Amino acid sequence: MTDRQTILAFIDRINAHDVEGLAELMSDDHTFIDAHGNEVVGREKMSAGWRGYFEWFPDYYIEVNDVFEEMFPTEARPSHCAGSPAAHSKESRASAGDCPLPGRRL
Repeated sequence: MTDRQTILAFIDRINAHDVEGLAELMSDDHTFIDAHGNEVVGREKMSAGWRGYFEWFPDYYIEVNDVFEEMFPTEARPSHCAGSPAAHSKESRASAGDCPLPGRRL
């Protein structure tokens, strides 16, 4: 699988809320860095994290318009992501909206 195919597969599985599919794409030492620079390391931790995130934001999705293959490592720049807190969330649905876009390398 090329870098581009891997990035697009991650996006597809995120948008499908397919945690098992995401886990299949991760290495044992997979590292996720969020928009604030926080790191989560490991397939199991990330799978648990995605399960929780999809529970809290059941309509979460991302859109990516550009994948820069000439860069190393290959980079995807999300153009939009959004999600609403679940009804049981302490946060108000009024606070729902766009997610911060980090522009981080994948």
